[in-house]
Amino acid sequence: MGEDDLVASVDGSQGQSTFGLDVLSVIKSAQSQHGLRHGDYQRYHGYCSRRIKRLRKVLGFKMGEKKRVTPKVITVKSITDYRYLLLVVMTTERAWSYAMHLKQLASDDTRKRHHMIQRLKKAAAQAKHLNQLCEDTNVVDARTKLEGKAYSSYINGVFHFECQEWSEAMQLFDTAKTIYGKLCEAKTKEEGALYRQMNDDISPNIRYCAYNIGDETAMNDLIQMRSSRKQDVLLGDKLDSLVIQVKEQKAMSMSEITWKSYKIPIKNSKVRVFLISLKTFERELATDSKTREEKLEMFEDIVNEGKESLQCVRDDINLAMQVKATDLDNLYSYVSYTCNMLTVRRNLLLAEELESKSPARFRVLTERPVANLSTPKTPSTQQGAKKFKLSDFIRLYDIILSSLQEIQNLKTLANKEDLIKVIATQVQAFRALKCFFISEAFSEQSKWKEAIALYERVLEYANRALQELPKIDSKSEEIFINVNHLERLVETIAFSKYHTHASAVMQASDAKSDSKDNIAVSGPITDNLEHYYDSNELFNSAQGTSGKSLSLTSHFPPAFVPAPNKPVFFDLALNHVAFPSLEDKTVAKAKAGGISGIIKSFWGWGGGK
Repeated sequence: MGEDDLVASVDGSQGQSTFGLDVLSVIKSAQSQHGLRHGDYQRYHGYCSRRIKRLRKVLGFKMGEKKRVTPKVITVKSITDYRYLLLVVMTTERAWSYAMHLKQLASDDTRKRHHMIQRLKKAAAQAKHLNQLCEDTNVVDARTKLEGKAYSSYINGVFHFECQEWSEAMQLFDTAKTIYGKLCEAKTKEEGALYRQMNDDISPNIRYCAYNIGDETAMNDLIQMRSSRKQDVLLGDKLDSLVIQVKEQKAMSMSEITWKSYKIPIKNSKVRVFLISLKTFERELATDSKTREEKLEMFEDIVNEGKESLQCVRDDINLAMQVKATDLDNLYSYVSYTCNMLTVRRNLLLAEELESKSPARFRVLTERPVANLSTPKTPSTQQGAKKFKLSDFIRLYDIILSSLQEIQNLKTLANKEDLIKVIATQVQAFRALKCFFISEAFSEQSKWKEAIALYERVLEYANRALQELPKIDSKSEEIFINVNHLERLVETIAFSKYHTHASAVMQASDAKSDSKDNIAVSGPITDNLEHYYDSNELFNSAQGTSGKSLSLTSHFPPAFVPAPNKPVFFDLALNHVAFPSLEDKTVAKAKAGGISGIIKSFWGWGGGK
């Protein structure tokens, strides 16, 4: 009940109650919340089924009893609540979502495709029923009638599109686009965004229908929509396959290319398509309308396509091992050279993006702001430091160096001394950039000696490149780092060396002062002979004004020494002492007993035992 109340509007003017339903808003909200954000049509189909069940229960519009089904049709007379219209919309969405789910599973399965067409046919019939109900009743406002008409036209256009009935589909899509355009004009800017997005989704379908009807000019629009990722899910892989088909037709006329004074025949269709894509890529990249993110996506696509073409050439070489394969070797060198050059350009674009988020002193490829080089620890620098890592720069330049070294190792270019010289100069320049960011990483870790040593290595690489760059044609396509870039780098190194040296001196002085402050200052001087104290410090300590407790001489009063209070003696000579005889004393004692002793012993009285 709560989620349905948000879509109704009641008009009680002139004594007649009318209500409305924002059809597009309802379905787009449900789709984004229940699976279609991730392309999960099965989940959305289950949601539509559950919502239909809830609506039927609330409205009391049941299809028979427990053991018997009695289908009911919503008529004009039964529309007393906007939820009857919502029930028809959800029924249409359930059939449409199941058809789209089957389309994902169909591929080459004709049975699933037939099932998909049948579900779309049911969705189209329900959409027509919704439009007819809105047209025939007087309790629905004018906006809802327009939305019902547009929604019905779109669903029926999808049905005819899948049936490859291009003329009917194009007319229906045009009708839906026109109505949504009028509704967008009647809404505010925020409310009209949903209708503008719907029109953007419909436009590729219209152009695809126009192309299949025979409009050749529609192909350029379709390619542009594909490159900008503005295409409806209905097209799926059709647009990609269509673009590849057109490229293959253009590639049929391409038999050979000229590269570095080599004429290379091209027989592999995959390589031909890649070369056509490369020309299209260069043409689109030259336009100023592309953002940096869009350019990076274009680079990713063309590099992946180039790698696939390179693998095809490699397979052809393996098949022609026993035959003269000079042309294939040249073709392999050309495709490998092109892929590596594209990789270098893509990584330089990524490096420029990182530089835009980094402090001014790290900007070598782009222009740095004025007077920001000498302030490396400003708040703006600290904010920029959170958005990038020095390891990202190091990784990018490492990949660039690997690509350039692969170009140097190509067999076809072994006798091209001028090209090898240009690549070697660029290698020196990129080594300088890589060493620069490694030295900055050491500097961040307070490894001052390593950082200063690497700064010197950066200057060595940069000076080598600066000596060779003026001798090279500046219009060469292999030049990525020019004199201006290296001069900015040398300027940065001059500052960084002084900054690192000053930081090292400050850290050493701080450590020395900390060690002096942390020495043992308690006790007498005789216990701290390894430290030096000047006379003022000793005087202040004696007066008790310095906070230290240094004695001038030694401990006073002396400390107590523990001593035993009951000494224990061990007599080791006791076993060697000879005691005097006591026999005379024992005999005298026996005689003193007399006759009484004898009598006692006789009668047993004197038993002392």
